[in-house]
Parts: sequence; structure tokens; C-alpha cells
Amino acid sequence: MTTIMEQKSDLNEIVAAHYRTIHPWLPVIHERNFRWRISQLQQNPHAETALLLLAMCMMRQTSASNTANDDMQSNLYHLFKYLFSFLQLVRSPSLELLQSGLLLSVFELGASLLNAASLSIGICARLGYALGVNVDPLHTDDLYFPEWVELEERRRVWLGIYMLDRMVHQVVADFKAPYAVEELDNNTKLPVDDLLWERPPDRHVSELFQPTLSTPVETRVCYFAREIQAVRLLGRVQKLQNKSQSNLCLEEFDGPEKALILLVETLFAQTPGTWAVFCGANALALTAILRLLQVRAECARRQIFSPSRNNNSLERSTIALKSFVGITCEICTRFNAIATMDNIVLVPLGAVISTAEAALAAVELNKSLMNGYCDDYEPLKMNLTYSSRRWKLSEEYLRRLARREMSLADRHISSFQFLS
Repeated sequence: MTTIMEQKSDLNEIVAAHYRTIHPWLPVIHERNFRWRISQLQQNPHAETALLLLAMCMMRQTSASNTANDDMQSNLYHLFKYLFSFLQLVRSPSLELLQSGLLLSVFELGASLLNAASLSIGICARLGYALGVNVDPLHTDDLYFPEWVELEERRRVWLGIYMLDRMVHQVVADFKAPYAVEELDNNTKLPVDDLLWERPPDRHVSELFQPTLSTPVETRVCYFAREIQAVRLLGRVQKLQNKSQSNLCLEEFDGPEKALILLVETLFAQTPGTWAVFCGANALALTAILRLLQVRAECARRQIFSPSRNNNSLERSTIALKSFVGITCEICTRFNAIATMDNIVLVPLGAVISTAEAALAAVELNKSLMNGYCDDYEPLKMNLTYSSRRWKLSEEYLRRLARREMSLADRHISSFQFLS
């Protein structure tokens, strides 16, 4: 770390890389304040600030893939884990320690260290509860902007932990453990626009628009707020997915489905031309709707609902599933055409999960439909191959996909031999 501090050009590149690649979809570290704290490190060393900088350095190493880089990344990871654990023992919880743990969870999930990611996000949740970042002060309108900026940062860190907690549950196969972070209520405040947070205007805090989870979806909010709206609905779908199918009723799917379709339509309508803007939010919303449709279709195939409703629900879910897989394919086709490394490093983890869910859904459609799934889902596999240069989680999903495809091929061979 001392060497990094002495080489200011490398230090600036590490910080710049974080704010270019991770911060757009996980904006939990106030840039101007963090850069100021870094500038003070040599005169006033501070362990938590240095650890957060090391986390950014570790995250940056995921952008290149070669043996030397993998060794360096592994060494940084083990060093970071040791220091993170050590500081938990000798220091009281702090916001920077919490931010470091959150970046550790992102790194582990992206590196397909799934058990480690689930443990780390649990540690973050406990630290967050201990630090009280899950609770907003009762009166915030009278705050001066420096205090409000810090309060907004604390709020964003907690929402980031909430989001990663749901993402870990989605990725870790057959994960039955309870959430590390309890469900948010409708009064939970969502992030304000990033530009307002980074450079607050010269007016009273009470004049700022602070959306909550009860704010109508049609209201324009920032990228990170959209991600929280989407991942909250994903959490509702996960609860349906983890519930015993024999206890499910068809009406339980209606509310989440309507909310998700409205969110997806609103996101697509409000998404600017640049693909990277809202990419993570779009992806999380698509992940949620894809999972909901698959769970409902599986219930219908197992005759969980009444006979007439089973048939209608299966047909309805299959048609919608084909449509949303097709939408994801189209998005990936457009990205694949511009998939330079400069673009690949911008891909958020949520997009990897969404692409993989769509590909796995396509395989399930091939398995369940008499004539198979007609549309080509190769763009999804190609997209996962591209994103594996940034996130090793893509490689894990490609392996899962290959196993599903092999199982489907074996089934077709068995059917052919039976007919012969």
C-alpha cells in the first residue's frame, strides 16, 4: 500500500477505474470526500481508508485475465480478507469498513466465490446494524449539506448491502438461508440523483426531492434507486420461489407480475440511448420477471393449481417467457456488436445474472415445449463469454448452462431410442 501511495499516477488510475466501472451501478462512496481522505493518507495514515483503497485495487484486477494477474489478484484477495477480519477485531464498526466489506462481497460474487460472498454479505449486514445505517434520523430537513451528504452515503451503503444480499440469493443455487438484510418498508428513502449528492445545490435540504419505495414507479428517479425498486421485486419473487409449491396459489403471482411489467415498461421508456445507463436496473427487473414466469410455469406443469387454471397459466407463462427471453437476446445482440474491453468492464453484475437467467430459461423452454424453443439464444451465450473477461461468475453460469444443455441432449437421445 505504501508503494501505491508513492505512485500517485497508479493511485489515480485505481480510483478512476472504480468510479468508471463500479460506481455507476453501485454508487455508495462519495467521490469528492473519498479523494480528499486519500490525499491525507501520507500525513495522517488511516487504516479504514487504506483498506477501502485496497478493495478498489482488488476490484480493478478483475479487468484482465492472465496467469500473472490471477496470482496478483489472489494475493490481494487473501491480504484484503486478513486485514478486513483484523480491523473488525481491533476497531469499532465504521462506514469505510462497511464499504470495504461491500466491495469484498461484489468481488467474491463476481469471482464466483459464492459461499464466501454469502458469508461476507452477512458480515456487512451485521456491521450495518451495529453501526445503525439501517435507520434514518427522525428529523433530516434541518441538516446542513455536509451532514446530509454523509447521511445519504450511509443510506446508500445500506441499500447496496440489501441489493447484494438479494443478488447472492439469486446466484447461489438452492440457497435456503434467510436474508441477511430484512425487507425494506414502503417509507424507506431511496437515493437522490447522483449529481445532487456529489455536488449539492445551494439551497435548503428540505427542498430536495427524496423519493421513497412508495413513490410511483412512473416518477423519474436515479439509476441506483431504480436498481433498489427492481431488486425489491426480485426479493418478492425469491420468496415465492422458496415457498413450498403445494402452498402456492395463483393469485400470489399476480401482484409481483403486474408490478414488474410496469417497472420494465417504465425503465425501457425512460432509458436513454446509451446502453450503460440503467443497465443494472433493467437487468435486475428482467431477472425478476424471468424467474417469476419460470416458477409459475413449473407450478402449472406440476398441477399445483386447478386443472383449467393450470393449462391457462402454463400457456400464459410460456408465451411471456419466450417474449422476455427474446428481449434479453435482442439487448445482448446489440451489446455483442460493440463488445470492446472498454465496454465489457462497464457491465454490472446484475446484467450477468439477467443474461444467464434468460439463457437457462431458454434451455427449460426447449425441454418443456414439444417442438423446442425456436429462437436462437446464442447471443446470450456469446454475451456471457464476453463478460467472463470481467466477471468469472459468467464462466460459472456457462458451466451450468452446458450441464443443462447436456441433460437436454441426453433426454432427446433417450426419446429417440425409445421411439426407434
